[in-house]
Amino acid sequence: MNRSVGDDVCTINLTGSSQLPLSPIVCARVQIIFVSLLAAFVGIFLVDHLIGISSLVLL
Repeated sequence: MNRSVGDDVCTINLTGSSQLPLSPIVCARVQIIFVSLLAAFVGIFLVDHLIGISSLVLL
């Protein structure tokens, strides 16, 4: 998912061929949603990893 930010139009390349022209506000919201989803996945992975390590230590 490649992003190219222009002066007033932000295009998000979804499939590699089609580009959706979006306003900067929508683009910022999409970026915030994307980053927060990524952070949530990383956080869940880290918590799961830490729980696994602590359960191994307890055993």
